[in-house]
Amino acid sequence: SAVSRYNLPVLLFLKMLHMIKSRVVALGGALTFVIGYAIVNQVVILHSFTADNAVGLSSITSAISSSSAEESSKYYSWIGNHWIPPIGVSTYTPSDFLTYFRSRNTLFVGDSTNRRFYNTIFALMNATDFANIQLESLDHWTINDRGKWHHPLEGNCSLPDRYDPIKIPIPSLCRDVPIEISENITITPQESSSLVVDHRTKKGRIDYLHLDCLRDIRELLLPEHVGNLSKYDLIVIGAGIHEVVRPGDCAPMHSKKENITQTEALLQTLKNSTSSKLQVVYRTTGFKADGIDVSDWLWRTNQEARDFFRELNEKSESESKHKISSTSDDKHDDGDISESNSNITLVDWAAVIDKRSFGKDRINGDSKVHYGLEARLLYGQQLLHQLLLARDKGLNRDMV
Repeated sequence: SAVSRYNLPVLLFLKMLHMIKSRVVALGGALTFVIGYAIVNQVVILHSFTADNAVGLSSITSAISSSSAEESSKYYSWIGNHWIPPIGVSTYTPSDFLTYFRSRNTLFVGDSTNRRFYNTIFALMNATDFANIQLESLDHWTINDRGKWHHPLEGNCSLPDRYDPIKIPIPSLCRDVPIEISENITITPQESSSLVVDHRTKKGRIDYLHLDCLRDIRELLLPEHVGNLSKYDLIVIGAGIHEVVRPGDCAPMHSKKENITQTEALLQTLKNSTSSKLQVVYRTTGFKADGIDVSDWLWRTNQEARDFFRELNEKSESESKHKISSTSDDKHDDGDISESNSNITLVDWAAVIDKRSFGKDRINGDSKVHYGLEARLLYGQQLLHQLLLARDKGLNRDMV
C-alpha cells in the first residue's frame, strides 16, 4: 500500500540504527573489559610488588639487626664527638650497668687511664637521677682522680676480706656496687630481688688496683698466682702505654719494641689462667696526644692483641666444627675450659678512639695520655657490649 511503501525506508533506517547500536554496545563492552582488566591487573601486579618488597625489606632489616647485634664493639662510629653503636646494638643505660655489675665481683687492673674508666663507670652507676646525670658528677677532678697514689685508700680496702697483703698488692679503690637504684627507675619485685647484693656470695664488689706495667699485671695473673684473686670473677685489664711513652717506668733500658713482647706474654698468661669461674677483659691501648713518634709502636701493640684474639677465635671455631656430639660428662668437670675457649674477652677501644686521638679531633683529657668524658663513656659501652656478648656465647658459663 501507499503507507507501506512510505514506511519501508523508515523501517530500513530504523533497522540500520539498531544494528549500529548493537555494534557500538559490543565494542563498548569489549573496551570496558580490556580497560577494566588492565586496571585490575596493574593493581594485582602493584600489590604483588609491594608485598614482595615489604617481605624483602623486613627480612633484610631482620638480618641486619640480627647480624649487627653480634658484631664486635670495634664497629662503633662517630658523629662529632658522639659515638654511635652498630645497628642492632643497644645503648646501655646506667641501670643496665648497675644490674650487670651487681652480679659480678670485678677488679679493674691497670694504669691511670683504666682508673679513670673505673671511676666514670662507678659514678654512672652511683648517680642519684638516671634521667638527668650532670656532667660534673662524671667529669670532675674529684671523681677522675680518686685512687691516685697521693690519695688515701678508701675504707673498704683495709677490710681483711678485700685483699691479702702478703699475696697481692693493696687495691687503691674498694667499693660495692650501689644497692639503691635511681629514684626515677621503676623496678618490679621480681627485678628488685636480682638487684640486691647477695652477701652470702659477696657479689657486687668493684675494685681498682693500680699497676702501670704489663709485666707486673702478668706476674699478678700467672697460673700459680691467680688463685690469690679468687674473690673476683671478672678482671678488667688496661695498660700498655707506659712501656712506650715512659719505658723507664717499667724496666731499666726498656725498649719500645719490648712492649709487643710484653703484650704477647701477658695474653698467653691470660689464656692459661682463665677458667669458667674467672673472666678477664683485655683492652687495647689509646694514644698520646701529638705522640706521632710513639703511635706506630702502640698501633703494633694493638695489632698484636687483635691477631692473638683472631687466632684464638679461629681455633675455637675449628674445634667446634669437629665436635659432632658430646655429653655433659665429656665437658670439663673441674671448671676449666679448653685453651681455644679461654675465658678472655677483647674490647678493641683503640680501633674506635683512634679517630678521636690526634690533632683537633682528639677528645682531650687532663694530660696527653688521658681522654675526655665522651671517650670514657664509649669504653663503658664497649665493655658492657662485649661482656654481654661473651655471656650469650656461653664463654663465662658460671656467670649471670
